[in-house]
Amino acid sequence: MSNIDEQLDPIIDAHLRHLEGGGPAPDLAALPDGLREEAEARVILLEATWGTQVTAPPDDPVARRFGFDRAGGIIAIDGHRVAAIRKAAGYDLAKLLARVTAAGGDIAIGTLFRLEQSDSMPLSQPNASALVAALGTNLSALEAAVDIDLGAIRAFLDSPAFYDLVDSWAAEHQRESDEVRSVVEERVLALQYRAEGVTTDHLTTIVQTILRSLEP
Repeated sequence: MSNIDEQLDPIIDAHLRHLEGGGPAPDLAALPDGLREEAEARVILLEATWGTQVTAPPDDPVARRFGFDRAGGIIAIDGHRVAAIRKAAGYDLAKLLARVTAAGGDIAIGTLFRLEQSDSMPLSQPNASALVAALGTNLSALEAAVDIDLGAIRAFLDSPAFYDLVDSWAAEHQRESDEVRSVVEERVLALQYRAEGVTTDHLTTIVQTILRSLEP
């Protein structure tokens, strides 16, 4: 554990108790500037993963650091940068996965492995934000230089056909449609750059394959 983690752990614990209704939020004003900025960033991340509405404005540096200014969006991440920062921090993939999960992310270890092989993989904003927190960095340090053209893929993911596929599967397997849709969307987006100009039939097959992989 780093020295800054040791200093901030009591503050984060106190804020967690506050979110649980166990007391006031800790006062960050007396902290030294550098430590206060990091504490504020971690508090905002904690509130986001806890489910509290984050009120940081889009131009807030903390919001930009974690990607909260792009809430609900898809962010292309450069996996080679992720790998470099992970190795510099001395984490293996399992350690990174644990840190991402602790920060509120929902990424499988296989996805992390594939991410590190890619120079541009789309992640949902919550997962991108959790990855930033897990690596103790900024979104700008991880974001891919060139975004993938997601137009055709997004059109399919917004279509009634896609919703019907997911809703039907979720009902059959007694799962929440929104939860399943989020997982499938991210996996489809992670695959799309491997095959340009895919057709609706191709995407439908991909979705059906992903859904089968989610079956118990």
